[in-house]
Amino acid sequence: MSSSFAHVSSNAFVLTRDHISQLRCASLSRAHSGVADTLEHTLHEIIAYHLAVHAKEETPCTLALWNRLPRILQRSASRNVLSRQALDGENKYLVRIWGQRCAQHVAAFDDWSAISAAVRDSVLCMRESTIRKHGSDALLFMREMEAYFEQCLKDGTGFTSADVDNFVSESIPTEVAGFQDLRLSLRRSIPILVTVNGRGQRIASDHNRLVTIAPRKNGEWETVSELGGLVLCALRYFDAYGPATEQDFRHWMGISAGKSQCALKVCRDSGEIRVVQTVIGQMMLHRRRFTELERLRNGQITIKRRVWFLGRFDPLLVAYKDKDWIAKDGWREWEEIPNWWGGDRSLNPGGSAAVLVDGWIGGSWQWSRPTGGPTTIFVILFHSLGGDEADDLLLEVRKTGMQILSQFCGQDGTVSVRFTSSSNVAPKVSFSARHISETEAIILD
Repeated sequence: MSSSFAHVSSNAFVLTRDHISQLRCASLSRAHSGVADTLEHTLHEIIAYHLAVHAKEETPCTLALWNRLPRILQRSASRNVLSRQALDGENKYLVRIWGQRCAQHVAAFDDWSAISAAVRDSVLCMRESTIRKHGSDALLFMREMEAYFEQCLKDGTGFTSADVDNFVSESIPTEVAGFQDLRLSLRRSIPILVTVNGRGQRIASDHNRLVTIAPRKNGEWETVSELGGLVLCALRYFDAYGPATEQDFRHWMGISAGKSQCALKVCRDSGEIRVVQTVIGQMMLHRRRFTELERLRNGQITIKRRVWFLGRFDPLLVAYKDKDWIAKDGWREWEEIPNWWGGDRSLNPGGSAAVLVDGWIGGSWQWSRPTGGPTTIFVILFHSLGGDEADDLLLEVRKTGMQILSQFCGQDGTVSVRFTSSSNVAPKVSFSARHISETEAIILD
């Protein structure tokens, strides 16, 4: 790769929408080195690459991690194993935090202070804005609670969600107007406030499902400036998710335009992040990814895996403000997903499980796990197919569904596929899935 191409890419090569999709979807398979390693270290590598993975819901988080594991580790890393590693504290290299947009994430322990520095002000503003709606005394209640539970951490005892509930109930009498909503807001705020500054660490829930906040482990808290934290986040973002825009990065971080633009100016001035020209305008990409641009220009990049089943809030689906890049001709169908799943309006672009076909959203999927019955993966595909293309795609869908059922869920079950009414192929095809042996899994690869 010539240096001139790296610095004058906007004049030398214009990325098409297909190019953008290929570069962005590369994050699904380039998050790890591919070299056989322990699950513990590979998870750390994957999560550090993505900076943070949405972790409020167990299954979507663990599926996002499973999808990005090397095949050899997927065969032994079930949902329960990944949950213990990433969410319940077994992996000492990871930490569960409240990060971007006050949402729960799992991140690399070493990145905790930088992420907190980057999002702390926006997180605190969000919490204070929520509390302030309950009246002038509400912030005083919050400050009193924060001081009390910070002292619990200094004493080395920590606290549980039950401790927070009891303190809130005793501090906010029923005579206070809107006391129920105020209590709920305060209960949510305290764990966020003490972890965003690194004072407390969320650890595994006990058998009663109580959230426990313990004093932070593993030494001193590294002091990172807000700008320093934002720069680190920007470098990771444009490496993992580029090419993207400043608006995409700002949306992903949940920060103001001024802070986002300031951090990206530092990154561009250093040459770490560079501008690329696309058919829809200028975007940015980390300099390490420019070797891929050269391969794209020469037609050397091919899609090795056609089908991916992405879960709700998969990092690839929530990383961009504008979702058109991945929807292609299926955007209308993507918006109609709630109607096909029985009118569940909680589903939305970015929050719905997606079937990725050749780098584009080609459908949606969900599973049903009835008590005592087999698990079924239901798949809806959007586009018209015919001939060998339909057969090849259905085979890929079957293989992907079987691997999720057998390896991720550790269950037998079925994969049921149907198409939207506009499709010209058979409306429904079903496959039976069963446990896959190691030999069969290798063949399926």
